[in-house]
Amino acid sequence: MRSTVTRLQQSMLSRVVSEYSREAKPAAAAVSKAAKAPPKAGRKWPLSIDNKQPLNAISLSPRELYKRIGKCLAFGCDPDQTQRAASLLRTINDEWRNLHAVSQGFHDPKNSAYTVRLRDGEPSHRPWLGTSQASTLTQVAEQSIARFLDRVLETADPQDRLEWERLRDNQTFNETLTTMYCHNGATPQTRAFPTLSLEPQVISAYTRLLSNDYEERSTFRFKVVIYSHKHFTKIADLNIKLKTWTHDRNPLPWLSRELKRVAELTSTDAERNDAHGYARYIAKMVTTLELGTWRRPDAKEDFGSAAP
Repeated sequence: MRSTVTRLQQSMLSRVVSEYSREAKPAAAAVSKAAKAPPKAGRKWPLSIDNKQPLNAISLSPRELYKRIGKCLAFGCDPDQTQRAASLLRTINDEWRNLHAVSQGFHDPKNSAYTVRLRDGEPSHRPWLGTSQASTLTQVAEQSIARFLDRVLETADPQDRLEWERLRDNQTFNETLTTMYCHNGATPQTRAFPTLSLEPQVISAYTRLLSNDYEERSTFRFKVVIYSHKHFTKIADLNIKLKTWTHDRNPLPWLSRELKRVAELTSTDAERNDAHGYARYIAKMVTTLELGTWRRPDAKEDFGSAAP
C-alpha cells in the first residue's frame, strides 16, 4: 500500500502541472536557453562503429528526479518554487529521451525518433531470451529502421537514391534485403523488456548503424533502443542484423559506399558533451529547488502550501 506522502506527491504533481502549464512556459524556455550554453571543457565521449568503445550514457534518472521534485512539493513550495517545479517537470518529460539517445550516439533524435502507441501491449507470454521475431517491440524496431533508411534515401545522391528505391521496392530479383535475427542487447540484470511492455503505452524508438560487415559477409547490424514514455525507462535495446542477397553473392558497390556514409550518421562529440551538460544542469536545478524547500536550514514542513 502506498504511503500518504507518495499519494500526496502524485496528487500535487498532477495539480501543479495542470495549474502552471501556461505560467511554466517562460521558465521552461529559460531552462532550455541556459542548457544551450557551451558546457565546460572535459572528457570526450568516444563512439566506435564496431562497438568496442562503449558510450558513456547519461546517468540522469527521470524517475528519481520526479520523486525529488515531488518531495519538494509535498514539503511545501511558494508560488515561484512551484512554477520552477512545473517547468522542470515539463523539461524532464520533453527532453530526457533525446538526451539519452544523443549520449548513446543516435543522430538528430528529435527529428529521427519513431514514436508510436502500443495499443495492446506485448503478448501475455514471455518470449525466450527476452525477444522474438513475433514480438511487438521487434516489429516497432523494424519500423524504426525503415524510417531511418527513408532518411538515408532522402539524403543520398540522385544515383544512389535510385538504387535505394529499387532495393526498398524489391524491383529486381537480383537484390533482396532481409532481416536475419533480432537480439536483445540489454544485460539480464537491467532488462526491463518484456514486463514493462505488457500494457498500452506510447513509446519512442531510435536507430543507428551498429556494425558493418557488408563487404565481408553482406550483412550489417542496426542498434534500436526503445523508451517508454509512461515508465520513463528504456524497455528494449535491440540489435537487428540485415543481409542482402544477390545472384552472384558479391557486395553491391553502391551499397558498400552508402553504408560508409550511414556509419557517419551519429551524434558528434560536441553534441554528446552538450547532452551531458544539459543533464547536469537539470540535476543542478532540482538540487537548487531542494535547497530552497526541505533542505533549507530553517525549513518547516507544510503540506498545504503547494495546494491551489
